[in-house]
Amino acid sequence: MLFRELVNFNFSKYRDIHFILGENPSKGARSPKLWNFVFKKLKINSIFIPLDIKKDEIPKFIKIFKKEKKFKSFLITNPYKEKIVRYADHLDKRVSLCNAANFVLKKKNILKAFNTDCLGFYYSLDKYIKKKTFFVYGYGGVGKAIVAELVSRKKKIFLFNRSELKIKKHKNIILINKQNFKNFLKKTDVFINASSLGNLKLKEKSPLKNIEISWLINKYIYDVNFKPKFTKLIKFASTLKIKSQNGKAMNLFQACEAFKKAYPKYRLTKIKKIMIKAK
Repeated sequence: MLFRELVNFNFSKYRDIHFILGENPSKGARSPKLWNFVFKKLKINSIFIPLDIKKDEIPKFIKIFKKEKKFKSFLITNPYKEKIVRYADHLDKRVSLCNAANFVLKKKNILKAFNTDCLGFYYSLDKYIKKKTFFVYGYGGVGKAIVAELVSRKKKIFLFNRSELKIKKHKNIILINKQNFKNFLKKTDVFINASSLGNLKLKEKSPLKNIEISWLINKYIYDVNFKPKFTKLIKFASTLKIKSQNGKAMNLFQACEAFKKAYPKYRLTKIKKIMIKAK
């Protein structure tokens, strides 16, 4: 749905309305499918709507969102995860850590911002979260959430971004440039692609050259992209028998966490059990 179409939508038959905001979430965001599947299974009279919105339309949406009683929450996708923070009345500690939010919940007309990407990443990494060193490639909205979670768990982080970074100094974060890229890539336990390189729009791109991927033999590769299922990075890693995963599990877990905040009476395990069956 386009933002301008919002005024013509018939909300009267629903109890609660939830959204995901982005440039074009209607073309591929997975959360609407997950949330609406749970609503159907639990017989909750609510709906989750993907809303394609422009940057200059966000203040108008916030005004409408606060005014309309049925509007309860919204998820945020790129490129608005950092921009949305300024509109929140309360920031969760993880949002404060990374200055990026992916979920806003309205309670008594107070907008509370959360970053469920952080815990989504943590839960999806499973046993590999026990590793010591992590190379994070990309510091956009998702990258900020991943770094914040790793910092909170006292991991050593090698951080690389294609453009110049402005980040507060932290003893656990080492900023990487093109000159020392090779040296630190070889030292890492887990390589994380937190950039858009490899997604549907950039499916012919990879954050690493093939020779660089070969330096990660016996390491682990985590790609936040999950459309396509096998990115160029993961495809080549598999030919070298390097263990890897995409971001589908992270996307699932962050959606579970957000749903739980909107509907706290339901157990997280129950929500996950239902969402995992959504196709």
